[in-house]
Amino acid sequence: MRIYTLIIAAVAGLLSFSGKAQILAPPEGMQFTRAPKFNPTFVTENGILEIRAVMETKKDGDKIRKTHRNLVYQFDEEGRSSLLADIHTKRRDTSITAFQFAGRRLQCEVKSDPAGLFSYCYVYGDDGLPTERKYARVQRWRNLTKPDFSGKDTKVATENYTHARYENQLHTTLNNSAWRPYQKEIRYYDENGYLLKYLRTFVMTSERHEEVYSYEAYGRVKSVEVTAGRNPGRIEFTYDEVGNLLTEERFENEALVYHKEFVYEGADMLLRAELTRREADEMLEITTYTYTFR
Repeated sequence: MRIYTLIIAAVAGLLSFSGKAQILAPPEGMQFTRAPKFNPTFVTENGILEIRAVMETKKDGDKIRKTHRNLVYQFDEEGRSSLLADIHTKRRDTSITAFQFAGRRLQCEVKSDPAGLFSYCYVYGDDGLPTERKYARVQRWRNLTKPDFSGKDTKVATENYTHARYENQLHTTLNNSAWRPYQKEIRYYDENGYLLKYLRTFVMTSERHEEVYSYEAYGRVKSVEVTAGRNPGRIEFTYDEVGNLLTEERFENEALVYHKEFVYEGADMLLRAELTRREADEMLEITTYTYTFR
């Protein structure tokens, strides 16, 4: 069965689309911290407090089945993602990532692992680039959905960034806690400031990762091609006339790995579903969204 037939069958009669808004943050080139999934401007202007996602699957020839996995995105008053909870309702297991900001910059990112909680916190220079990344173990919060950054933590290691600018290039070296360089990055820009290529290498090994970016007429990322690294391939994006992200496709060796569509409600342009077809698994993944407003 063709991809589009499967997608239409999964959401027939539920959703409609017409381009009026940009709830999803547009794809970006490699940044120093993780880019948000949802556009903070859209979130704050529309008073969104929380977004919940329910994930289901559909194998070819089978019915839609629950995964018992839910995602919860919480936002602060400026529309920034303050917490992401990944909840497995059947196993009663929750993993969390919480964020703290200083102005527009990510100050701390706290995650959970089997041993508890750990954090990465950043210090920035006057140019807005990070100068330090501090790793610490964090005292577990009493309430996972309301993180408290004021609790005790154990400082474990501090890494340092050094930066050098050349014509249309930004060179960054990441130094370990002993102030020895272990990772180097180069970002290549055009004369208008668009990121064209990202290169990461490790000082003590031959490991190399390279990404090349192309853009469409309105300056939106059209494709990201990993030309060197562990997972070479290409991701392509399409948009509607006002910049809403419509599709995302990944190719490896020119073979389609997955096709993803974003489905919006026609009345308010909120994202209602993501539909991802994974070819090798003959599987459709269905993620539906609901909203809580302030």
